[in-house]
Amino acid sequence: MPVLNRAAIALALTVCPAPLLAQETALKDIPERLLRAGEAAVSGECRTALRLIAEELRRNSAIPEDVHNATLETAANCAGETGNFNLAYEYAVAGTKFYRSSDRLWRLRLQLELQANRDDLALSTVQTLANGRGAALNSMPSEIFTAWNSGLKLKKDDLTRRSLFAVLTSTSYQPEDSLTVVDDFRREYVDLLIRAGATSAAVSVVGEIENPSTRMAVSLDPRLHGITPTNLGPRAVTTSSALPLTLAKP
Repeated sequence: MPVLNRAAIALALTVCPAPLLAQETALKDIPERLLRAGEAAVSGECRTALRLIAEELRRNSAIPEDVHNATLETAANCAGETGNFNLAYEYAVAGTKFYRSSDRLWRLRLQLELQANRDDLALSTVQTLANGRGAALNSMPSEIFTAWNSGLKLKKDDLTRRSLFAVLTSTSYQPEDSLTVVDDFRREYVDLLIRAGATSAAVSVVGEIENPSTRMAVSLDPRLHGITPTNLGPRAVTTSSALPLTLAKP
């Protein structure tokens, strides 16, 4: 669990990007109350840490940005450890407002939204990550999205699924743990688009599928008859994984 202790703060302040080095805060400038909060968190005394953090935030409006950011992440994690998920979420949202908020905090925010069955908030978070925090999105275990999609299926919430897959099937989404999962998402996205009557968009997604076998199988969907790529026969699958697509005329 990320914690805010003296060593962690010192390290965090020495690895910030070069343009911000002049803004680093010396360890001696860290409020003593926050240092004690970090030590309490390290010792597993999260309730004590939360009390100290809340008191410092209430009394001090001039906490250095890096320290403030780290403090909110510690508070979010500690609140989660104590089972106060509403408080954890409040701190996570506050912390992710910072430009330099960590990927870990964004992941915690999303997981809390999904745990609370707030698909609307979770979708907004994913869309936000896709527009400027791609590394954070890519670092998230893809199983989070697979499980979320399964839940949305049970709810028959195709609208949220389409919006989610619009992000997860884009070329900018490159999950670190499994690139093949993107084709799985594309296959499901094609089905959703067809059922929504967006056949032209579905054909475009078919063309983005990278695995040739998967692409051929999806292109054979009878609902796309006459408008799917015509050059995806068995020989094409064995000879190339990136064949150009030619759309057949209806």
